[in-house]
This record gives sequence, C-alpha cells and structure tokens, in this order.
Amino acid sequence: MRDVNVNLGNQLNSAAEMSQQLKKQLAEGDNVLRRLSKIALAARPAPEQEPASPDGIGRQGSGRGGRRRFPSAEGPMASPHEIAP
Repeated sequence: MRDVNVNLGNQLNSAAEMSQQLKKQLAEGDNVLRRLSKIALAARPAPEQEPASPDGIGRQGSGRGGRRRFPSAEGPMASPHEIAP
C-alpha cells in the first residue's frame, strides 16, 4: 500500500510541474500572438482615397490626410520598432 501512495505522490508532483510548464508556455504563446497581431496591423496598406468630386471638394473626412491607423483593443497601436523581440 505504501508503494502505491509513493507512486501516486510522484505522479501528482509530476502533473503539477507539467501544469506549471504548460501555463508558462500558454502565456508566452499569448505574448507572441499579441506581438504578431500588432505587426500585422502596422503592416496594413493605407486605405485607398476616393478621387475628388467634380467641384474640387473631396470626401476625405477630416482632411488631415496621411495613413489611417486603427487602434487595437489594447490601446494605441505600436510601430514595428516599438515591439520588443
């Protein structure tokens, strides 16, 4: 009976260690996915601008021009240079 208890204890300890390793790996996978998402968002091409109307007034919205950046759910988008390896 003692051998069974020792064996079961060893298996429980091994399972606990494996659980911790998997937890760390999942967290790192989440970080990698988050960084890849930021890179993909930053690499999106600028939306095509509509041609100006015949009266010379375009429908560009605020008129600020430039590349439109879409914020992520986590806040402002980082440039590819701001993303840590």
